[in-house]
Amino acid sequence: LVGLQTKASDYWAGQALFSHCDFNRETTIGETSAIFDKWQMVAARDCVMSIYHFGRFIEGIDKSLPHCPTLDSMIRNQIRKATRAKFTKGFPSYISMRHAVAHEAERSSTTQESKKHSARGREMIQLSPDIGIVLLGDGDPSLMALESIMGTTFSSMWAGKLVTCEITEASGQLLDEIASAYLKLFAPIIDPNPDPPP
Repeated sequence: LVGLQTKASDYWAGQALFSHCDFNRETTIGETSAIFDKWQMVAARDCVMSIYHFGRFIEGIDKSLPHCPTLDSMIRNQIRKATRAKFTKGFPSYISMRHAVAHEAERSSTTQESKKHSARGREMIQLSPDIGIVLLGDGDPSLMALESIMGTTFSSMWAGKLVTCEITEASGQLLDEIASAYLKLFAPIIDPNPDPPP
């Protein structure tokens, strides 16, 4: 449970740096502005990893409970499942995003890997709510999008799909809500003032 709060806090730290860089990039010029672009990318990657680890903590809790029948019987599983569904809905590609960030070099290290992770065919690839592209050309057209930031949207490619993550206060608030909901689920069985040992 502490891990959920820690990862939510880590996300907020990354989001603050992301926003700080966005603001400062707009008010500076030249080489100084370019460093804010790099730092913003570092912050976005850290936010993605914090969300991923948050999700894995949820999975760990959910996988562990059935092995503790007494504890499992005290937890309101419908609320727990609804809370996990809220996380999955808010961050549907958190696993793919992590893989794209963690394996950036590997996904384009060979022609075969590049083909595996490139978008293929003639389906619309939605780059943002306002921008989409369709691959044209003879043969088997493909596209590999590199890590990028458009506004508050971090995007990359994994397994032929464009994956995105919003680096926003709303994402942080959602993590806080979910961490709080999990803490409330366990509140009846956590004794905040245990008796000292004899």
